[in-house]
Amino acid sequence: AMEALQVLKDEHMADNAATLGVWFRTALQQLDSPLIASVRGKGLLNAVVINHP
Repeated sequence: AMEALQVLKDEHMADNAATLGVWFRTALQQLDSPLIASVRGKGLLNAVVINHP
């Protein structure tokens, strides 16, 4: 378990998740699709609310 935590730290996985999460949410918001009501999240944990036709 300690080695796994060290890998997370050494490879900056938390920072990478935060960066990729922002990129993902921005990309979805820029689609400007009528199907997407909202996009929210933190890191790589995201939620997309879909509009029903």
